[in-house]
Amino acid sequence: MWGGSVSDGVRLLDQALARDPLATMPAPDRPYTMLVSQYANFGRADRARQLYTQMVADSVMPAGGRQAQYLSSVAIRELESQQARISEYEVQARFALATIYDRAMFAPAPGATTKSAPAEDAPAAEGPVPVLAPEAAPEAAPAPEPVPVPEKQP
Repeated sequence: MWGGSVSDGVRLLDQALARDPLATMPAPDRPYTMLVSQYANFGRADRARQLYTQMVADSVMPAGGRQAQYLSSVAIRELESQQARISEYEVQARFALATIYDRAMFAPAPGATTKSAPAEDAPAAEGPVPVLAPEAAPEAAPAPEPVPVPEKQP
């Protein structure tokens, strides 16, 4: 840390600005916030106010404003990325549901002989798809008779 007097600090800032004027730097890279802060700390409110006015005239946001703008853009990019990911999941879910329906449609009926599903590259059948009638369920076995429970004796 620098440990000189206030006048030395002001002199160093003035020398740095004389050596590298703000006009030689691109507007967004100019260290306005630091300079305004240091001149204010050194008691040079007039110079701090002059630099702040120049910063506003150059349409440069203070560092906090740039940081907020950057964080906002990062958040927007992340939300757009999540939205794209959700859209991909939605498409995958639709295909999975269609696959389940296809398997159910081509599943053999209970008691029927097993047929393989049509090949994926086979041409689609023309006309309506036949619906298989469900086979009659086998008769249920009679329920067993209840077993008598002995009564408790006191």
